[in-house]
Amino acid sequence: VATHPQLQQQPQQLQQQPQQQAGGPAQGPLPVLVGPGGLPSLPCSSSPFRNAHSMVLYGHKAIVFGGWNTCDCNDTFEIDLDSCTWAPIDTTGPLPPSRNAHTAVLYGDWMCIFGGHHAGYYLNDVHALNLVSRQWHSIAAQAPPPARCDHVAAIQGPKMLVFGGGQNPPYRFSDAHALDLSGLAAFL
Repeated sequence: VATHPQLQQQPQQLQQQPQQQAGGPAQGPLPVLVGPGGLPSLPCSSSPFRNAHSMVLYGHKAIVFGGWNTCDCNDTFEIDLDSCTWAPIDTTGPLPPSRNAHTAVLYGDWMCIFGGHHAGYYLNDVHALNLVSRQWHSIAAQAPPPARCDHVAAIQGPKMLVFGGGQNPPYRFSDAHALDLSGLAAFL
């Protein structure tokens, strides 16, 4: 497998320190943390350690749900992109089962999640978090796709498009589905 040469380099801690002048502000470039492959990473405090989670952008915040952190998670966090601070989100309503390798899309003021993997089981459920009221809702999808993880999703109008993914090999999917999210208005 060929890898881009930049991705083979070891990450650096800081890419240039600012120069402090007596009695004045720092001069020169601001410090930038550099992650794998020389790509910049945000120097955020208290970020929740996890992988295989989902994230949507909502205004000046990024909303993170679920993932894996020594076990499946079903907690929700937000990062304020202006101050680069993380905070847990206190939610109400029926909390989705913990999961990893699921997807999320933003539909208006809703973070909608689909599928994923939990403790040896594959999921095909749909849940939506109202980002204004911070209340979770379980959505009864009509004819949902087969349970899966490691898929991708996108939003097109009121439809959450789901493609691919799978279950344990050899079950890999090359199918596409459209989940109708227009019924979320009933929860307002």
